Amino acid sequence: MDSAKAKARCETYLQRYLRTSPMVTFLIDAMQRSSAKLPNNPACKVPELRCVPCPEDAAATGIYEASTHSILLCENFIENGLQAEDTMSHELLHAYDHCRVYFDDANCQHVACSEIRAANLSGDCKWSRELLRGKLFEGGSLHMAGKHKECVRRRALISMQSHPACRDCPSHQLVQLVDKVFDVCFADTAPFLDIP
Repeated sequence: MDSAKAKARCETYLQRYLRTSPMVTFLIDAMQRSSAKLPNNPACKVPELRCVPCPEDAAATGIYEASTHSILLCENFIENGLQAEDTMSHELLHAYDHCRVYFDDANCQHVACSEIRAANLSGDCKWSRELLRGKLFEGGSLHMAGKHKECVRRRALISMQSHPACRDCPSHQLVQLVDKVFDVCFADTAPFLDIP
């Protein structure tokens, strides 16, 4: 697909889900509520969301840039509306984490926690997504038990491997970081009451 069509498709998804996605609108509302409580914290403002072309070797469909408080959707990697919605939700959760807690983007333990929360809460590990990835079948039969947590761990590690502060860490060290914070961060479902 040419770049003009990719940009137009991404912009269509972006505008649609800003208006119609219960998950995206809930997260934006949570950011607005946080901004009202913490008006002097610029990280609590709703981030700018925009579609941009990403490098061909990029490992993500979206990026939250803390330095500019922006969410960038990789227009050349967004393949469908569900992927766009999940990416927007995932990145909005990172923005929310930057607002509500002290967050050091250079601290891989902080990154691990935010990636666990985003994988857990954004829809990235819904059973339907895992089914499309072929991750629910073992030995030719469907297995669901424990798959959500397994997905959250796997997706958090994948995200950490592409994060600027963590990508040069050895894989075993990233696994240790995820393991260290997993239970606490998985249980933290804010701003939701439970896993959506």
